[in-house]
Amino acid sequence: QTFSLYFIYLWHETEMRRKEKEDRKKMMQKQADVDSDQKKGQNQHDSIEKTMSHIKVSAII
Repeated sequence: QTFSLYFIYLWHETEMRRKEKEDRKKMMQKQADVDSDQKKGQNQHDSIEKTMSHIKVSAII
């Protein structure tokens, strides 16, 4: 009887750890997606600024 309880306890611990690991992985993946989205936004912003300064230069000439 005690053996099966111990076994269930061990299994439960293992499951909880596995879930925590998966959750952490998901969180890190989400964070990575957010970071890459921010980078995309930054790149778009940079290219817009380049275009704007190019237009200004053309207008002066």
